[in-house]
Amino acid sequence: MVDESSSSDSLRADVEIRGVWQPQGTCLFDVRVIDSDAPSYLDRSPEQILKTAEREKKAKYSEHCERRHVSFSPLCATVDGLIGPEMSILLQRLADRLALK
Repeated sequence: MVDESSSSDSLRADVEIRGVWQPQGTCLFDVRVIDSDAPSYLDRSPEQILKTAEREKKAKYSEHCERRHVSFSPLCATVDGLIGPEMSILLQRLADRLALK
């Protein structure tokens, strides 16, 4: 996805998948990998860091996605392999769909 409204500050999602949340619906995903052991994060738990990262991604992309009538889900994880709530939901959804095949 590219935001045409500002050529200098283009927004690009990392992944686009159709049919994840609704049939024939498009969902855009943007990935963020976080070093939760970095000095700037020492006062927060990894769970708090991941939830904050998801909120930041949603704030950045939601308006642009709504204008284009597509869904958006942030996919956040730590370098240690912890995953954010939205990524957990996506992985469960994919596992459920694969189990039906």
